[in-house]
Amino acid sequence: DKKEEEDEEEKKCEAKEDEEEDDADPWQLAVWDLIKLDVGWLAGFLAIGICFAYLPSLLGALEDDPSDFREGVPQPSDFARKLFRFQVRIVDPVVVFVGIANFFFFAMETEMAFKEDPELSWLPHANRVCQMVSVPIICISIITRVLSASANPSWCLYGSAAPVLCLLIDYWTWLDVLAVVPSVLEFFNSKDLYYNILPLILIRTLEMCSRWPQTGPGLRAFRSTFQDEWRILLSLFTMLFVLWVMIGGLYRVAMHSSKSTSEWPAAEWKGQPYERFASIPSSMFYVLLSLMGEHPLADDFTSFSQRLLVVIVCILGVPIF
Repeated sequence: DKKEEEDEEEKKCEAKEDEEEDDADPWQLAVWDLIKLDVGWLAGFLAIGICFAYLPSLLGALEDDPSDFREGVPQPSDFARKLFRFQVRIVDPVVVFVGIANFFFFAMETEMAFKEDPELSWLPHANRVCQMVSVPIICISIITRVLSASANPSWCLYGSAAPVLCLLIDYWTWLDVLAVVPSVLEFFNSKDLYYNILPLILIRTLEMCSRWPQTGPGLRAFRSTFQDEWRILLSLFTMLFVLWVMIGGLYRVAMHSSKSTSEWPAAEWKGQPYERFASIPSSMFYVLLSLMGEHPLADDFTSFSQRLLVVIVCILGVPIF
């Protein structure tokens, strides 16, 4: 009986939300809003693609010849060795724990935004406290990582220049800085201004695993293969991008003729509902979701040609992509 009451209450809440959405005024799109909806997300995708294409060669040019700095294998100072041991044995495990804790509290607080629970009312405060406590810990991790770079096997060949190079070209350090910057701004402003993206530091567990004897050889072999074969991977992604654009064009042609199903009533452009398939870039967003195995707007494909296109994408496009 209790479960049935909860289900009935949940249905009432959903019905109430649907009524509020129907009564809400449509979003009046400005020119900049239209650009962001149509091609803004695509610009970010292209930026990531360019970084993927040129970053390996850039890092290889910066890292391949440490003899430019000093011949032989320089010996790190005792301070760098002790600091590196402290980094590996103490700081790194604490950083992993901090990343998991931030992910847990942020995920729970996000869940509460959709379903309030009085028993979990303490979660927003806990998330805030965890985020603020994590800021000095991550900053200490970045500082110790940079200062102990001359004792790090990946950077020791650069001698006294290792800390500077580690700060400038080490992508793990960049990742930590990117993750902590929004929280640092909140730390000094004492306001909740940005999303908590500190869980991004968990990606650095790959770098930690590369130092373990059980997982290190496999990860180093994968990195070497990627650096040797990145041109083949780039060619593969280029072909997939062409397939993506082509199917986006087909979606645009198939759906543009049926405006009643391709319109988005929640937004308006010049007094008319926003059309989700008005251009190839806007269509590519839904094509990408379909190629990844998700099929949004499935009920909107009503005609024979539209459904035939979806069947072709599901049978041929999804396995290839």
